Amino acid sequence: MKQPFLVIIVAAVAFIIVMSLMLLAVRRSPSEVAGNLVAQSEEPPEEEEQANVANVVAEDLLPSLRTTATGIRELEIRGYVNNRGKLAVRSADLRCYFRTRSGGEASFDFPLIVDSRLEEVGGGPLMPLTRKEFGVRMGEFPDTVEPEIIRTETTNVRFLVP
Repeated sequence: MKQPFLVIIVAAVAFIIVMSLMLLAVRRSPSEVAGNLVAQSEEPPEEEEQANVANVVAEDLLPSLRTTATGIRELEIRGYVNNRGKLAVRSADLRCYFRTRSGGEASFDFPLIVDSRLEEVGGGPLMPLTRKEFGVRMGEFPDTVEPEIIRTETTNVRFLVP
């Protein structure tokens, strides 16, 4: 009869100790946490931003065209995004230019880096001096466009400022 009572007491004391340690570890108010998030979302000065945009580059692009069982053309692009700059990249898009069958050009924008906090599944910002693999897919790729990429540019780059 005394054994279960002793187990309950030990478990309660252990629970109180763990909760106290967690409370000491946090010690930040919600306003401080919100202030940190706002500070991270500020953009760098214009001239520094332009210099850093040139450092975000998509490399080793491999486009592949597939036709689904229903006859829909899908374009998949795999490659690497390289951040050679000194600021972490929060989000960016990749604009790809393709040649049309009539001799002109067509461009499509693809998400390159998505603003997310899911670091454990490959999300989150692209840190300085790092390279990450990416893959994008476009359903219903137009019949009038050739799947060969002529040139690319990085657009809509947003930085994570410390």
